[in-house]
Amino acid sequence: MKYMLMIHQVDSPTPLDPAAWATLSADEQQAIYASYKAINETPGVTPGSGLQPPETATTVRVVDGKTITTDGPFVDTKELNVTANGTNQAAADAFLDFITKEVAPLIESRFRAAKTDRVISGSSLGGLFAIAAAYKAPGFFAGHIAISPAAGWDHGALGKLDAAWARDHKALPARMFISHGSIEYPAFREPIVAFQKQLDGRHYRGLGLQTWTMEGLDHTGVKGDGYVRGLMWVWKPKKPAGPSGLTKAMQQQGE
Repeated sequence: MKYMLMIHQVDSPTPLDPAAWATLSADEQQAIYASYKAINETPGVTPGSGLQPPETATTVRVVDGKTITTDGPFVDTKELNVTANGTNQAAADAFLDFITKEVAPLIESRFRAAKTDRVISGSSLGGLFAIAAAYKAPGFFAGHIAISPAAGWDHGALGKLDAAWARDHKALPARMFISHGSIEYPAFREPIVAFQKQLDGRHYRGLGLQTWTMEGLDHTGVKGDGYVRGLMWVWKPKKPAGPSGLTKAMQQQGE
């Protein structure tokens, strides 16, 4: 009987990403090599080959008798994305419609919420959705926070969405924060950087754009810093001038 041993490193640095690999010390790199060497030299073990990163995968499913292929390792969230892949035909539009016509009005009718301060945020595929909302529901949200958005989804659908908007519009009214980790897989990181440059080059009227690179962070570690910085950016115009209330109180105590 034979068994298969699969080693899943998640977002840990590997030699496939030289920049991420370089963040490890020489001793850490040698320790990883030594661990793999020990496994391969174990009696009875047949050495294997490494797989490519998850971002290079193609997910294959059968829905209602139809074979559906999706770029990337995304399965459960596919139907709520910004492009038509499968039987639900870009159900993200329906979800956005639900947010704008039912969720937001309900919240604003029951709580003290300002319609001028709506912010939508998300990470990865959620970040893709948050950016797409600026084009599909322009002006509804004052701020858009996208943490490591899946900009490469469906062969760069986000960039195509922006290009289509730019053909007929000179303005995009919103404050937008787009970030990514410096040691994310290149296949995931590079489309984000390309979209950031594309958007920055549009010079849309009314768009306040901030892009941010989180040094030393991978795809799983970007959320905390990203959401804090994103909120600071989208609500920056609301920040009162002068010292904060706590600063004033401390200053008074010091006097």
